[in-house]
Amino acid sequence: MKLRILAFLSCACLFFFCSATMADETLSLPGLEAGVTVQFDNLGIPSITAQSLHDLAFAQGYLHARDRLWQMDVNRRQASGRMAELFGKGHVNGDYQKHLAMIPEVAQQVWDERTPEESELYEAYSGGVNAYIETIKQLPAEYEAIGATPAPWTPLDSMAIGRGMSWGMSSDIGMEVMFGVLAKTMGVSALLKLLPIYGLDPITIQGDMEISSFPEQDFHAGIAAHMDQPFYTTGRIYMDRVFGSNNWVVSGKRTDTGAPMLANDTHMGFDNPCIWYEINLMAPDLHVAGLSVPGAPGILIGHNERVAWGITQARYDVADAYVEKLDPERPDTHYMYKGESVPFEKQAVSIQYKAEDGTLATEERTVLRTVHGPVIYEEDRPRTVLSFRWTGHVPTHEPMFFFGAMKARDVEDFKAALDWFEVGAINVVYADIDGNIYYRPRG
Repeated sequence: MKLRILAFLSCACLFFFCSATMADETLSLPGLEAGVTVQFDNLGIPSITAQSLHDLAFAQGYLHARDRLWQMDVNRRQASGRMAELFGKGHVNGDYQKHLAMIPEVAQQVWDERTPEESELYEAYSGGVNAYIETIKQLPAEYEAIGATPAPWTPLDSMAIGRGMSWGMSSDIGMEVMFGVLAKTMGVSALLKLLPIYGLDPITIQGDMEISSFPEQDFHAGIAAHMDQPFYTTGRIYMDRVFGSNNWVVSGKRTDTGAPMLANDTHMGFDNPCIWYEINLMAPDLHVAGLSVPGAPGILIGHNERVAWGITQARYDVADAYVEKLDPERPDTHYMYKGESVPFEKQAVSIQYKAEDGTLATEERTVLRTVHGPVIYEEDRPRTVLSFRWTGHVPTHEPMFFFGAMKARDVEDFKAALDWFEVGAINVVYADIDGNIYYRPRG
């Protein structure tokens, strides 16, 4: 099947050319700069040919929405703390925890500080998603089942999905707290013998660097009951079973063909639909194929005509927990920092949820912040609260890595692009047609 798009002033046409079992289709859509062609192979994998990166991203957004709109909607709501709008008050706590992780707030900062390339491609991608939403004839069954309709897509939704994926891949706050308590309870040496990773140092103790300086007395015993909540289990290594991604790259000096070999297995778990969306993208000076994520433009794992790259999850210590001692004179509003009483920062969060009568109601929450980060545990008041800091609390621009990798011509181009990747804990492997191989952990 082919889908073709023709441009007429502000309106262009999208041409779908299909396999023998599907009918060809032509669509006229505003927002495109020129004609775009989409051709599907016998497995239903699309290849987009466009005359500009803008139109390429637009068409990719349209296809993602056409095939995965419900998945995209759920993913953006999970990341930005808006699930309760669809599913009711039972999701308010989960939405609130996304604000504790600062995912919506940092996504907004990233978009506010966007690069010109991020601006162009995310705007174009959103335009394609909305072109589908505006012309949709039959809503996905999930919307009909709950009596909902999809809201317009924005670049901020895509940014939130990216930051949410980084949180899911790298957050170790639950492990940070758990290992901290165990280190004091049983001692660091005994704890290390129980861990499956040789040489792992799960905790660094400030002060005299001895285990006796670890503030066990300041951990409230009730925190153990919270360890199975999603906020603490996100990104957790499962000790009771083999779980993890893997990739590798081999030099051509060790292969029969003389060419490098690269393999990548993301071990993302089974989902229906799959987290990935396979696609082939072509524009002037660009031909790249691989795996994309519904909700964002570009290719995350794949190859162009010269280079190939793979990505799997890594495991780094990217979060720290802080026991904040409260000011005994003003424990509700102040905490102690370097011997001084400091007021908490307060962020009002309004979380909308679907009421029983189908209307939207609002629950007001407050996020407290210290100099270290959001307060995530308060059941030891008036003595202490627990705050945390994650590397993802600052705005970074990981999309620039993927955009750069898609266009890379050699290993130096790829290295420069990879410098953009700062949050997400990944292992990256690379090979090119010149015989170069490369490995680098990032995030």
